[in-house]
Amino acid sequence: MIIAKRGIIMKRSDGSEIVNYNDESFPSYIHDGYIYPGCTWERVPHYHEDIEMISVYSGSMGYSVGGVNITLNKGDTLFVNSEKIHYSFSTLDRVVSYYIAVMHPSIICSSYAVEEKAIKPIITDKSIPFIHFKADDFDGPAVQNILKEMCKNAIENEFLIT
Repeated sequence: MIIAKRGIIMKRSDGSEIVNYNDESFPSYIHDGYIYPGCTWERVPHYHEDIEMISVYSGSMGYSVGGVNITLNKGDTLFVNSEKIHYSFSTLDRVVSYYIAVMHPSIICSSYAVEEKAIKPIITDKSIPFIHFKADDFDGPAVQNILKEMCKNAIENEFLIT
């Protein structure tokens, strides 16, 4: 794990991000993060084959996916599909805190059947650039709690998938 590079978006010549995974053997970047106006990772368009989930737990921020700007308020979570150009941006003059999980699709495929029937249909569907779970949606708080627990487990170097 290379802590020094947290928050810095490093890109290849084609614009794809070189994701700084927590652990190369479990390709995921799971982090309790923040954004403020002008930080190094604000407004840096990039994409990756990984899926990305970001959940705001303090403040409000913006996210652009495929040219569509989305406002994420406290309690909102955003799923960004594989290969979609996206970036975050601040909407306030203060720090916003969020949980983020960037995960290679291979780690969420428990079997060939799950991969073929549940994962591939979503990550290859170009009509689903993102899914916005709002704080007041039925499943909004549960989705945010999953990301919170993932961040807690990543800090403790325990990846407990239940």
